[in-house]
Amino acid sequence: MTDEGVERYEIERIVDKRYRNDNIEYFIKWRGYPDSQNTWEPSSNIQGEEESELLAEYEALVKRQQQQKTYNSGPRSTMNNFSPNKRRQDEMINNNLKKRPLSTNHIQSSNTPTGFERGYEAERVLGATDSAGELMLLVKWRNSDEADLVPARIVNVKCPGLVIEFYEQHSFWSRLPKINQTSGPTTR
Repeated sequence: MTDEGVERYEIERIVDKRYRNDNIEYFIKWRGYPDSQNTWEPSSNIQGEEESELLAEYEALVKRQQQQKTYNSGPRSTMNNFSPNKRRQDEMINNNLKKRPLSTNHIQSSNTPTGFERGYEAERVLGATDSAGELMLLVKWRNSDEADLVPARIVNVKCPGLVIEFYEQHSFWSRLPKINQTSGPTTR
């Protein structure tokens, strides 16, 4: 608690970044709270020297990963490379920010059973990629550090809400200039 009687929450790390209503928001992991209590906060709420340092570390990490992605022309071998636009980073990419990465041991080949086939429940869609012309989604499984690439056609049927949530978090809209409607043809 601060002197004013207002509790001050301490940021443990910045997990993710998104654009919402023309503003930047960061997904914050709060010190002393479980991941389920992480929240999206506008950049204007991230104030202070330590917080600015965490923000700079996060942005530097994202920049390094984007640069690394441009050099990687082969198949993607780490979970850090699956999100195509890197706005949704998720906890796994924050090794430098003291977060244990998810296991990549179970990123499947085409003949390996997916988590669905092993009886796992999907927790979240982490990324999307094209594999031989088929859209694949990287799915993290509940109560597990495992993630699998699963064809989108399967994930769309089994957990459509998670797919919608993923696309909502990864989509942003540009505002186009308004067209002057008084200069068009008139009808009488």
